[in-house]
Amino acid sequence: MGKNGKKRNTICSASSSSSSSYLLSCMIYDADDENDDDDVARMSEKTFPLTTTSEEEEEERGGEGGKESIFSVVVKRHKDHNVAFEIDSRTTVDEVFERCVDAKKGAFVLKRTMKLIVGGETVTAEDGKKAFADVVPKKKGTKITAMMLDAPTMTGMSSTGASLVAEKRRREAKEKMMERKEEEEEGRRTKEKTSAAEKKSFSSSSSVWEKTGICSSQNSGLDALPMAALEALRADAKVKVFDFSFNLIANVPNSVFTLQPLRTVTRISLPNNQLENAGIDFKVMFTNLKFLKYLDVSNNNLSGAMDIRIDSDEDEDGKQRPPLHLNLSRNRITSFTRSFFKCCPPLQLFDANENHICESMEHYFVGSETTLARVNLANNKRIDTIPSSFKNMKSLQSLILDGNRIDKNGIPAVVLRQCERLSELSLKRNQVTIEELRELDGWMAYNERRVSRADKILDAKTMLGDASFREGADAERYARDF
Repeated sequence: MGKNGKKRNTICSASSSSSSSYLLSCMIYDADDENDDDDVARMSEKTFPLTTTSEEEEEERGGEGGKESIFSVVVKRHKDHNVAFEIDSRTTVDEVFERCVDAKKGAFVLKRTMKLIVGGETVTAEDGKKAFADVVPKKKGTKITAMMLDAPTMTGMSSTGASLVAEKRRREAKEKMMERKEEEEEGRRTKEKTSAAEKKSFSSSSSVWEKTGICSSQNSGLDALPMAALEALRADAKVKVFDFSFNLIANVPNSVFTLQPLRTVTRISLPNNQLENAGIDFKVMFTNLKFLKYLDVSNNNLSGAMDIRIDSDEDEDGKQRPPLHLNLSRNRITSFTRSFFKCCPPLQLFDANENHICESMEHYFVGSETTLARVNLANNKRIDTIPSSFKNMKSLQSLILDGNRIDKNGIPAVVLRQCERLSELSLKRNQVTIEELRELDGWMAYNERRVSRADKILDAKTMLGDASFREGADAERYARDF
């Protein structure tokens, strides 16, 4: 830096006047001046003795012939800043770095993050004690051109530092990718082994299922039905029970319902799985399984509107299908279409408690008026009226509607009077009280049936449940908190 504050550059060169002495020539000029010609005019040259050694020392230091090789080094730092100097065969990498970096910029700090690119090879401060001439690519001649990279690419970090971080991240990402591939490969091998073991296991299961007529694997952690074992069943096998409860099954393929050995199934149990609406086709099921009497798909992921369609509720021989026990409890169902009840087999028991039903139920149970004996719609929390259409339920014995919003205006007297077999009406945790129930038209007819039922239970000397003598409602109005 000159006296006037301008930045100055220095070009140094060494020359030999004899075998034992060298001269260092320095050209000093102002680097900031725009006029290059003026810069040249202002250049001053000074010569200094660089070193003097005896011939014995030369022989001791030199290589072959007792002479040291002299290299001319040009280091390009950026477009307008090059550094040129000469080195001998013993000059270390550290010394080269120190000559390249302005001391005012913190040579010893930057040195740890600098690198020189020489002939496609990288020289870093890690090579510090090595001779520079030994670590760079060997080329003919004595001129070495290098590119220095030390410009910071982020706060407090040089380009080399950033490159090292980037390289570390790439390496870590590659290691993670390799670990993931190894895990996937291990998972694939494990799955293949498991699959082979399952095939062997279900192969033996098939013979057991054929003998017993029960296809069952409860609480086995299955995420899919064992199709290989099911398809291995003999065509003349007659399966009666299909039970895969407490698994992780999300889909029941339609091909299951068309397997010949399963055409005779009377009971399907699939509770506590992960079935969704699209995971089970009720239409295909009811079309093919004409002897089905019991279907349990409770505690799954069924949601929204339920709608199934089949052509008829009669089989090909014109015989009425057996009444169906249908359990859809503990799902997230909000409604049932008219065609659901019209097209499914006639119902004997319908359980949809703990769902989200919030619609008028006037169209419910069409086609099951003479068969439906028990209805459980408890804990839906949104039902506020018993539909007057229930008066047509000639076989209805039990109607459970606990945990809803029904008040005295939501209980049609015609239902209490005309449902001649209704002997259990439960309205606990609703808005209506037992006092209000007793005042309703039709209560006396219903109460006679309720008492008669209780007498039969006593005469039979059977185990009595909590609801055996329940009148049907709470003594005090149930306070809703929603």
